[in-house]
Amino acid sequence: QTVIELSPSGVRTTLGKIPGVSGTNGEGGLLGLELSPSFGSDHWVYIYHTSASDNRIIRVRYNPNKSLDLGSLQVIFKGIQRNKFHNGGRLRFGPDGKLYVGVGDAENGNNAQNKNVPNGKILRLNQDGSIPADNPFHNAVWSYGHRNVEGLAFDA
Repeated sequence: QTVIELSPSGVRTTLGKIPGVSGTNGEGGLLGLELSPSFGSDHWVYIYHTSASDNRIIRVRYNPNKSLDLGSLQVIFKGIQRNKFHNGGRLRFGPDGKLYVGVGDAENGNNAQNKNVPNGKILRLNQDGSIPADNPFHNAVWSYGHRNVEGLAFDA
């Protein structure tokens, strides 16, 4: 999938193509994108996408020359079940600087109730993909029981 920058005036600039993005003949593909809270200095772009085997979260650096540095690409979380529908994919940095990830249940309601699988959850990760020590279930799960998270927002 191609990542395009859209300027306020509507000018489109192709930044690069993310390798390994796969469709599902449904709701799969490149599903979420979020800039690091320190983007001005670290230039990290976070992406949630479907691969041939799973849904995953990657990060890649943005070059000031208007391109993505694909050599910097890091998979920071993988193993999220993929499905034709209910893949989720929303990314949002919270006021605590953590990455929150909305993940669909992969059309399996049991996933949403099982705290040992990432599907049907809102995940909370450190910026490098590691698990914050204060997560409530001592894994990536922040909240569970969700069908297909389609948005994330924080109230200041």
